[in-house]
Amino acid sequence: MGPEVVNKNKNCVFNGPYAGRDLYITMYQESEREFVVTHNANIKPVSYFTGRETELKELRQRIEEGRKSVLVSGMGGIGKTHICRKLFEEYLNKHAEDGNGPFRHIGYIEYSGDMDGSLQNCLKFKQQDSPENNREAAWRELEYLASDGKLLLFVDNVDKTLGADPGLQRLRGIPGAVVLTSRQASFSDDFEPYRIGFLDMEQCKEIYEKIRYEGSRGKIGPEEVEDLEYIIENLAGRHTITVELLAHLARTKPWTVEKLREELGQKGFRLAFHKNGELVNIQESYEVLYDLSSLTDAEQNILEAFSVFPYIPLAAETCNQWLLADAGVSEDDDILMGLYQKGWLQFAVEQESYAMHPVFAQFIYEKYKPNTEKHTGLIEACRDYMEIPDSGSALMSEVYTFF
Repeated sequence: MGPEVVNKNKNCVFNGPYAGRDLYITMYQESEREFVVTHNANIKPVSYFTGRETELKELRQRIEEGRKSVLVSGMGGIGKTHICRKLFEEYLNKHAEDGNGPFRHIGYIEYSGDMDGSLQNCLKFKQQDSPENNREAAWRELEYLASDGKLLLFVDNVDKTLGADPGLQRLRGIPGAVVLTSRQASFSDDFEPYRIGFLDMEQCKEIYEKIRYEGSRGKIGPEEVEDLEYIIENLAGRHTITVELLAHLARTKPWTVEKLREELGQKGFRLAFHKNGELVNIQESYEVLYDLSSLTDAEQNILEAFSVFPYIPLAAETCNQWLLADAGVSEDDDILMGLYQKGWLQFAVEQESYAMHPVFAQFIYEKYKPNTEKHTGLIEACRDYMEIPDSGSALMSEVYTFF
């Protein structure tokens, strides 16, 4: 019995390969499909996730009604991704407990570049004998998974409009619940907006404490509360990722809350916002935190390299192969884990992979404008890993290198 496929034109299921138009697409058998139909994405919520009970409840309701939503905020680093990962974990755990739930399949896609490429990177689908056919094979697989309306799909960090990405337009026709995250204030009538606001003071303090004293029994003392609330409200503006970075900074120094406030005050650190919620001085403010982190030349080289990557996990082994030589360090230096502990990189334990949040990537890219001279090893590694299809050319492939 051959692989199971969907003839999209006739809306029926049959056994054997599918030849449609000029394509010959082979798909998975049903027995090969799992509850989680994606990979290559960091789906683990952070250990310090807190609050958002109202948002989680309201989004659960939307999801289980099969509605399409887009989580929006005027800035990055407010917590949209954390919410999606938490919801994903909830449905995954429920399925593991009793095999029940409203969905037959769930998936998590980290958007990078366009929907076509992101889908091929994250969705589990039958690879074709021709790279040109993989794009359509991925879409056929997604359409089949969603054909009964029991697919829940998250697409994180969408940075294009529907008009700029035909793949996003195609996503509108996928049955079932789809949750996007985006900084686009206006996305599409097909996706209901759900605005994500700031965490409250108590939740910000809890995040700070969990990161600052991770692995210990330490707590914020009563005498520190006033200074911490001042930092969170007046200097960081309850901006989630900035509160996290400040906690990492205080932990690695190590500084008391009073010392942290003193250092920030001396350097003139204070985030400022437009009336519509956008950060207006993130570049100059993050310059302060960057300087306070006391980064070595090697660490700065690594961060520069990450600033040109898309926001998708990069395996630790790949990071070592691509980045360490340019930075002049070895694996024994454990520089990547050090940057995670300082708060500048994210680390996914289960995947053993690293990534840089887009807020940090944008800041560092604008600060340093990475150039080829400092990253020749990375460029050569990318060229070595690049696969050029029969219809492509080595010259045209240069657009996919980072510099």
